[in-house]
Amino acid sequence: MSPSKPPLPPYILISKRFKTYDKTIRDIWEAYHFHSFYLPVLHDLIKKENVPALELPALGGPKVHVQKRNNTLGAISHILAKVSPQRSLIVAVSQSEAFLQYLAVRVFRDFPGRLLGGGDTDQRAREMKLLEVMVKSASRAEMLDKVIEERVRGIFYGAPSDFFLKDKAKLGFGDHFSTNCPDAVNKFVELCARRNVLIHNDGKVDRKYLREAPGSTFKLHETISVDEPYLREALLTLRGLCAAAGVLVCERVYSDAVPSGRMLQRYKTFEP
Repeated sequence: MSPSKPPLPPYILISKRFKTYDKTIRDIWEAYHFHSFYLPVLHDLIKKENVPALELPALGGPKVHVQKRNNTLGAISHILAKVSPQRSLIVAVSQSEAFLQYLAVRVFRDFPGRLLGGGDTDQRAREMKLLEVMVKSASRAEMLDKVIEERVRGIFYGAPSDFFLKDKAKLGFGDHFSTNCPDAVNKFVELCARRNVLIHNDGKVDRKYLREAPGSTFKLHETISVDEPYLREALLTLRGLCAAAGVLVCERVYSDAVPSGRMLQRYKTFEP
């Protein structure tokens, strides 16, 4: 029987996870430009009747409707203006939060003692009860996962800036983000607020958005937009913050310097 391979060091696992996340960000940018480039071409072909009319299966039955070309042209305009840019932003913020959550979960699993502090008073009380059960339970791993899930959920339900500026997940950030990239953190806050408006308020600015993004030029009830320059800056900001978070966790939590790779490259080239 061959001996089992030794586990990969944390900096490699985190770097691999970032590489997957980085590809997702690049895929979002590519898909956005795929739509921007090819849909106008398709628009012209449809207008000149050089391609077949769209056959649209009925949502609630077996019928198939042949769409009028004007309706299809309207659908293309809708995708370009409302669907592609907004969904690009929503997915980018969601994937970035997923990577940051991965960092928090990994650190809590490797260093459960970091769960013993932080969080609000009610949350700490609930978690302390769970911890008491955990240490007395035969299924310690399962109980630990429940505590971690509760803590991470609480962290990401709070103010987005707290993850970076207050280091709520105890990832060794210190004052790195407040000193080196406060503007990027403020941009992250606005990105999360805009994402929430797009998902929960049909893209209309509400008072919650104005509270969370006081520097915004949007007015109450105005329809929020996502154009190419904004999306580019958003993707670079999200990717840069995630790269910085990953490198700092490797160096300050695991005492592993990241020698090379995509994550280190993004960290070094990040211009907050």
